[in-house]
Amino acid sequence: MTKPLLSRRTPAQFSSNLRAAGATAVRSLKPRTFTLQQVEEASGMQAGYCLACGSMQECCEPDARQYCCDNCQQNEVYGAEELLLMGRVN
Repeated sequence: MTKPLLSRRTPAQFSSNLRAAGATAVRSLKPRTFTLQQVEEASGMQAGYCLACGSMQECCEPDARQYCCDNCQQNEVYGAEELLLMGRVN
């Protein structure tokens, strides 16, 4: 009889293993949103925001998508107007 390739674990078992190892969550499951004031300011400065870390990125076109963030090095920077179109403004 052969062993299954992957053992079936519940999400609770995975999270208990992470807690035991001292790991913490890096990113929330809730999508990052920005205020209208933040987006208006970024629009006037030709800037955008990183969806991964939330930092403002300068020299960013209004329709920018997936630019590299100087802060966290992820391709998650979007231009101000693009954030509006994506529904990321509250």
